[in-house]
Amino acid sequence: MSDYKEWKAALWEQIKEHKPCQSESSAFRRARSEKTTWQVVLRNLEWLTERNIDPGPIPPSVTHCGGYLVLGGYDHPLPKGFTHCGGYLVLEGYNHPLPEGFTHCDGSLYLEGYNHPLPEGFTHCDGSLYLEGYKHPLPKGFTHCGGSLLLEGYKHPLPKGFTHCGESLFLRGYKHPLPKGFTHCGESLFLRGYDHPLPETFTHCGGRLYLRGYDHLLPESFTHCGGWLYLFGYKHPLPKSFTHCGGSLELRYYKHPLPESFTHCGGWLYLGGYNHPLPKGFTHCGGSLDLIGYNHPLPKGFKEKESSSRSGMSDESPE
Repeated sequence: MSDYKEWKAALWEQIKEHKPCQSESSAFRRARSEKTTWQVVLRNLEWLTERNIDPGPIPPSVTHCGGYLVLGGYDHPLPKGFTHCGGYLVLEGYNHPLPEGFTHCDGSLYLEGYNHPLPEGFTHCDGSLYLEGYKHPLPKGFTHCGGSLLLEGYKHPLPKGFTHCGESLFLRGYKHPLPKGFTHCGESLFLRGYDHPLPETFTHCGGRLYLRGYDHLLPESFTHCGGWLYLFGYKHPLPKSFTHCGGSLELRYYKHPLPESFTHCGGWLYLGGYNHPLPKGFTHCGGSLDLIGYNHPLPKGFKEKESSSRSGMSDESPE
C-alpha cells in the first residue's frame, strides 16, 4: 500500500502542474485503491502522454480498462492478464504487441499505423473497424465489427469467419473478395469501385445501397436495403428476391425492370426517364412521387400517401 501511495502522490505532483480539469483531477484524488486509480489514469492516458507524463507500467491487478483506451505514445506493454477495454481502442503509435489474452474492445478499433499483429484471441470490436494502412492480417477468430467497416487501402483478405459489420461497409479500392459467410451490413453499402461479386450469403444492407459503377450482379440471396436505393448507372438487373428499399428509390434512366417481388419503397419514388412499368405488386412509396417523363400507368394496387406530392403527369391504372 505504501508503494501505491508513493506512486500516486508522485504522479499527482506531475499532473497538477498542467492544470487538469476539475472532474478528472477530483476522480483521481478520490480513488482509494490501485484498481480505481488506474481506471482514471487509463481513460486519461492520451492527456498524460501528450504532456510527457509517464504513469509507469500498469500493475497486474488491473485486468481491463472500463472505457476508451488510447495507447499511442505509452511506453509500456500491457500486463499479461489485460483482456479488453470498454470503449474504443486506438493503437496508432503504440510500439508493443497486445497481450495474448486481449479479446475485444467494446468500441471502435483504430489500427492504422500499428505495427504488430493482433493476438489470436482477439475476436471482435463493437464499434467501427479502421484498417486502412494496417499491414497485418486480422486473427483467424475475428468474426465481426459492430460499427462501420472501412477496407479501402487494406491489403489482406478478411478471416473466413468474418460474418458482418453492424453499420456501413466501405469496399471501394479493396482488392479481395469478402468471405463466403459474410451475410450483411447494418447500414449503408458502398460498392462503387469494388471489383468482386458479393458472396452468395449476402442478404441485405440496413441502410443505403450505392450501386452506380458496380459491375457485378448482386447475389440472388440479396432481398432488400433499409435506406435509399441508387440504381442510376447500374448495368444489371436486381435479384428476383429483392423486395423493397426502406428509403427513396432512384430509377431514373435505369435500364432494367424491377423484379416482380419488389413491393414498395419507404421514401421518394423517382421515375423520370424509367422505361418500364412498375411490378404489379408495387403498392406504395413512403414519400413523394416524381413522375416527370414516366410514361406508364401506376399499378392498380398503388396507394399514395395523403401527405405525398406529385411531380409530373401519369395516367392512373384503369379501374
